[in-house]
Amino acid sequence: MMIRIDVSANRGAGMQLSKDIDLTTYICAFTLFNMGIEL
Repeated sequence: MMIRIDVSANRGAGMQLSKDIDLTTYICAFTLFNMGIEL
């Protein structure tokens, strides 16, 4: 299970590109870590 809370979240209609990139990076790192893959 993964829980990620963004305490500085804006209430705008869309997600900023940098936050989208951060989220994608976080998900990939979490997945690779749990698969036991080391980079």
